[in-house]
Amino acid sequence: MAIIKSKKRLPGIHPAYHKHTMDMETAMLPVPATVSIPMLQHIGVEAVPVVKPGERVLVGQKIGDSDAPMCVPVHASVSGTVKQIGNMLTSGGKNVKTVVIEADGQQEPF
Repeated sequence: MAIIKSKKRLPGIHPAYHKHTMDMETAMLPVPATVSIPMLQHIGVEAVPVVKPGERVLVGQKIGDSDAPMCVPVHASVSGTVKQIGNMLTSGGKNVKTVVIEADGQQEPF
């Protein structure tokens, strides 16, 4: 069986691929003051928040989960305090539950 590669080029902009980053130093970005983590991060079912406002969370701690099929747990990306659980409009136009965490800058692991 032969693999056939198309010589057609898709329409759009095709800039030259030149990264030249091999010798560059990795930059450490600062921890943001707050993060908003949506409970829906895939095509499956939205997770249910398992934390409450005022609760302290650690990096990697589970903050959302569900027993529903096609749902995966959601974990905190920063350590800090849960400020609120609300809703957020995603780039796909869906309104989803969101856990807002005020970061403490410590990045303490779970």
